[in-house]
Amino acid sequence: MRANAVPRRPLFDFLAGELDFELVPGDINIEPVTTQLENGPLRDVLPSLLFDRAYRAAYRVNRATGRHQLSRLEIAPSGATTFVAESGYVVPSYVPQIGSLEPIAAQRQTSNLLSPPAPEDPSQAAATWQALVLRLDDADADERIEALEQIDPEGEGWPLIVDRLTRDPDPRVRTVAAEKLEFADTLASVDALVLSLSDPNKQVVLAAIDALEFTDDHTVTEDLERLLKHADADIREAAVEAIDFIGPPNEE
Repeated sequence: MRANAVPRRPLFDFLAGELDFELVPGDINIEPVTTQLENGPLRDVLPSLLFDRAYRAAYRVNRATGRHQLSRLEIAPSGATTFVAESGYVVPSYVPQIGSLEPIAAQRQTSNLLSPPAPEDPSQAAATWQALVLRLDDADADERIEALEQIDPEGEGWPLIVDRLTRDPDPRVRTVAAEKLEFADTLASVDALVLSLSDPNKQVVLAAIDALEFTDDHTVTEDLERLLKHADADIREAAVEAIDFIGPPNEE
């Protein structure tokens, strides 16, 4: 699909019709966009199409294919930078308005795991969260690990865990990140775990395999099958167990 200075509203209306998702468009009627989309997942395209808007997307598992697909896309009005998460969202995500970067609200919070504070939360809670986020870039790997362990993987902080898994230079941090994503069954989390199956560190790979055992996406068995010829016996054994637990791609 190619779009040359096309207003974004008809473009998103077209995508919603073709890909069968509910669209809540905000006020994007006349803003034009130029783009070319070829064989790319929509989740990778959204940031470029909504570079100046807050948005959140919900995904569902297509039981016929075993894959995740977009079920609802909600685009904030112009100038909005935050969303309060609602029940029923499987994969809430956002791109904040360029300018002040404020976190969207948490779906849940516990006494030990932190998520971004809701707008009505005290400023002290927001400061605590920002301090935790900063620790994820600390030069000390132990500090990054400690910060990771405080983030709720089933709340709005899961993108931070995915980021550590995919780009942290220390394999200990990547291992902890993979372990944290065990129950964060979002499309981006699954993709990051699949990518980590090729990690050069054995412990990272084993943690990724263990986490993928609990995904609803049965197509990951195809990625795990690549490990059946791995040079490391522990990795081969873990892959066999995970494939057996998940089942074949076409299993309901």
